[in-house]
Amino acid sequence: MHIDIFLRFSTRPGQSIKIFGNSSAWKGNDIIHALPMQYWDLNHWHFKLSLEETELEILKELRYTFVFLTENGESILDWSASRSILLHDIADGTVILDSWLHMGEYENAYKTAPFKSVFNKGITAVRHIHRKDADNVLFSVEAPLLSPDEHLALSGDDHSLGNWGKSGFIPMKFNGESWLATVPIARLEKTLQYKYCITDQSGKLIRYEDGDNRMLKLPQIGQKVFVRDNYANFNIHWRGTGVAVPVFSLRSGNGLGVGEFTDIKLLVDWAKSVDVKMIQLLPVNDTTSTHTKADSYPYAAISAFALHPLYASIDTITGKKYKKYVKDQLSKATKLNASPGVAYEEVMALKWQSLSILYDLMGAE
Repeated sequence: MHIDIFLRFSTRPGQSIKIFGNSSAWKGNDIIHALPMQYWDLNHWHFKLSLEETELEILKELRYTFVFLTENGESILDWSASRSILLHDIADGTVILDSWLHMGEYENAYKTAPFKSVFNKGITAVRHIHRKDADNVLFSVEAPLLSPDEHLALSGDDHSLGNWGKSGFIPMKFNGESWLATVPIARLEKTLQYKYCITDQSGKLIRYEDGDNRMLKLPQIGQKVFVRDNYANFNIHWRGTGVAVPVFSLRSGNGLGVGEFTDIKLLVDWAKSVDVKMIQLLPVNDTTSTHTKADSYPYAAISAFALHPLYASIDTITGKKYKKYVKDQLSKATKLNASPGVAYEEVMALKWQSLSILYDLMGAE
């Protein structure tokens, strides 16, 4: 199987593009195995990929990543990290027309777990989208902030694209990541103009995307064309109230004179009750170096991995079984919790004493 991969990307003399992926053509899915793409014209770079029949039986999807090389030899990865396409959706001679994704696109944030799993989880994905038809163009685009009652559609200046809505809009289906539409376009040699648009569930137009019409002039004609546009231009922004706090300030009656990891749940409960959407914690890494109050500065970490013992909840670690062994340390809680500020050195001494005792008792567990 032969696949032509095009990247829409304009470069200056001395700049170039490479590509690597999970096919055997790259000898390994790593940047060190990246192969050069060929300059095609002012707006496109090209790579011809050949897949063996034995490889088609093993690989379920093709994954690949673009690398931009500056005049100074600096390597910059495409921000999509790894693009993928299911092999059963493409045929021999398929043309993939990709777009570079810049690091600075604000929509990139909406692809992270909080937005996909918490803030924007209302759109149901279609599990099976059949797009095996030959002689067509498959359009793919992302629109991270659509509401559950909004759908994406396609419209353009070709009859197969609905003649700008005169013949209707081409509905798109959501696969959990992207919106997809397969369009049988007969005259691929002409330059197409199109836009993505939002419709309601009945297919009625709500709005077109912002900006100029998108232009599609295929650099090479294939049996099947896959057009990947990164984000639809709807200029939709997410806004939410947030709070930024150091853990040591989350003091509760359960602690030992300082906010502890177990107090974060109390903060979450409060945030939910007042509709605060996000919580940012100051660093919680260990800063113990001088064993003085100077170590209380949360940005002087001695490790990128070790958590600060200051925030350990001794009461929670002991449970009922071991509480009697650190009762002297826990007896200081009332006094320390009444302190107007964190008595850092005294609290740290008690925490170290308690943790040392408990480790000797509980280390094997």
